[in-house]
Amino acid sequence: MQYEYYEMVRKREENVRKISHDIKNNLQVMSRLKNEKERLTIAEDINDSLNKYSLVRYSTQDILNVILNIKVKDAKLEGLNIDVDIKTNLAFMESIDVSNLITNILDNAIRAAKDSNDKVINFVIKKKMNYVIIDCSNSYSGEIKFNKKHELVSTKDGDHGYGTKIIKNVVDKYNGELNYDIKNSLFNLNIVIEKTEK
Repeated sequence: MQYEYYEMVRKREENVRKISHDIKNNLQVMSRLKNEKERLTIAEDINDSLNKYSLVRYSTQDILNVILNIKVKDAKLEGLNIDVDIKTNLAFMESIDVSNLITNILDNAIRAAKDSNDKVINFVIKKKMNYVIIDCSNSYSGEIKFNKKHELVSTKDGDHGYGTKIIKNVVDKYNGELNYDIKNSLFNLNIVIEKTEK
């Protein structure tokens, strides 16, 4: 279901690009208008419209861009300071797995950071040799619990930590490693997956 939603948003992004193309053509026409005040007013309106609908291109992978744009917006609506640094894509993974992995990582980070004092999230995807490394650190409040295997234990009432289980399932599917720790008052998630050809 999440994948269908992100596919719909990706198609919407395509439509916005088409609209953007049309608006740019209209800007060229307006530049030939004689009334300067009228030209500037219309140009500003069109430019404002473009800015409302433009998406940040974090990577070359459409589904990753859509997810990150949505989650960055969600984080900012919660008053969080989020930093995203994408150096590689996840094209070797199935789109549904990219969606499940990234949305759950960022949903968990947003949920924890919004109740903290610092309200910070740092999200990085990078490549080292033939491995993709995903790091997410976030501020938090309260206590974080680990079991004897150093696996994260959910402390949420009424929620059974499904997001964490989904993250683990996706990482396991790609024979990756998932680690959690706490450093400098930040909760850190680290994933390492060997990048294989699709």
